[in-house]
Amino acid sequence: MFSVYPSIAPPASVPRLSAVDNVTRPAASRQSTLAELCKLLGICADLQSQPPDLRFQHLRLRVGDRLYQTGDPFRQLYVLNSGFMKAVLSIPGGVEQVVGFSLRGALLGIDGISTRCHASGAVALSDVDLIQIPPQVLQLLARTCPGMSRGLYSAISRELTRARPAISRTGLTTRGRLGRLLLDLADRFAGMGYSAAEFNLPMARADIASYLGMAQETVSRGLMELEANGLIQLDQRTIRILDRESLRALKRMPRLDHFDCQ
Repeated sequence: MFSVYPSIAPPASVPRLSAVDNVTRPAASRQSTLAELCKLLGICADLQSQPPDLRFQHLRLRVGDRLYQTGDPFRQLYVLNSGFMKAVLSIPGGVEQVVGFSLRGALLGIDGISTRCHASGAVALSDVDLIQIPPQVLQLLARTCPGMSRGLYSAISRELTRARPAISRTGLTTRGRLGRLLLDLADRFAGMGYSAAEFNLPMARADIASYLGMAQETVSRGLMELEANGLIQLDQRTIRILDRESLRALKRMPRLDHFDCQ
């Protein structure tokens, strides 16, 4: 059997151990096929020419574990098979800014492809299971399975597109930013085969506040306002969307700073 994991070796100039080596754990030698990986990423490709024994190793993290940190050397890509993760940036003063959330099927690590170092960190919000894609395998697939390479480019583009709402959120009201996040999560849960009308928030209020650039109290107050106006129903972390069209309308409302207190 051809296993991709034993062939992983960092360049000689890169230390073998990193800050996260003590928390990452092989998932009991679990492996996935290329077909299973394509299904998870939503890639349609002709796999007849793939190496028949190609397998991808899994990796497990516990809640709070870091997959990699800002500045860590890029080693491979990861696909989130189960659980939830957040992307964080280190900013002056030792504070971390949440810049994204990842759900099942997300492609992680693309921020390190260009510079060979990760520009952000990745932290587990729950126990997670990841599938590893080493660079050597990407090169192999580029030669033997061009359709898979095109699919990976599409997956990378999808992750970059998903980051746009965070970039453009500053022109929205508090409720508009919350509405955009809730609708984005609803669509992503629906894409995973779950209900788009009711789901559990995988992140804490503090993470939402950091991501949206507002105080935690503002997040709680904003959610309660959405509930009071009949747009959502709250039960701790469980969100039920009652009026999707009104939430969508909030996304288009510009912010008036002297009325929208942060």
